[in-house]
Amino acid sequence: MNKKSSLKTEVANKKTAESTVNRCFAQNEESINYDNIFDAVNEEKATFLKDDSDLLIAIRDILTECKISNSVEHQFALKRIEQLWGAKPDTALGKELNKLADIVCKYEEQFLS
Repeated sequence: MNKKSSLKTEVANKKTAESTVNRCFAQNEESINYDNIFDAVNEEKATFLKDDSDLLIAIRDILTECKISNSVEHQFALKRIEQLWGAKPDTALGKELNKLADIVCKYEEQFLS
């Protein structure tokens, strides 16, 4: 392929990508009818999002350290296990479930026996 046809292909690819991005923005603009976030998220939804975020942050810390340090973390881990229950074994969620279950078992054997 010569430089001229390579350049034409690159320009065509760029135009296609720009067109796709413009379509996505146009679709989003049509579906967003809020002036600010407070119109889009009510108090109940905001509380749910905060609680879910707090849970995932705690789980990240537990998985990073591979241990549960206190009863609050234990409760977070149990809640996350409940959410993950039924995850397929060879998926990321299934692996997270297995690892959390192992960590919870270690904690319960050590502190709740």
